[in-house]
Amino acid sequence: MNYTSARIRSIHQGDWRYGHFEIRAKLPKGQGLWPAIWMMPTDALYGGWPASGEIDIMELVGHEPDVIFGTIHYGPPHTYTNGYYTLYSGDFSDDFNTFAIEWENGEIR
Repeated sequence: MNYTSARIRSIHQGDWRYGHFEIRAKLPKGQGLWPAIWMMPTDALYGGWPASGEIDIMELVGHEPDVIFGTIHYGPPHTYTNGYYTLYSGDFSDDFNTFAIEWENGEIR
């Protein structure tokens, strides 16, 4: 099977707080896959995960190829807020899609 995969690890390459973040990707399809694009801080100022936070820009659970999730994790105790988007037709492996967040003081969209 022809496939590609990537991991971009930017730890100690720069830290970002607030802004518009976009990633263009074509996602794999299949039971057991869980592709994700997320952001975590370099320094765990408030403690280990999830105390210092995590922003999941996009997560796809393989058995639902037409649904993506966005989640923020924080705590303690571990607390999260999430939302989802479902395609009207097809799935996220059909073509490239642009996944984005807008991060402002007090709000992530």
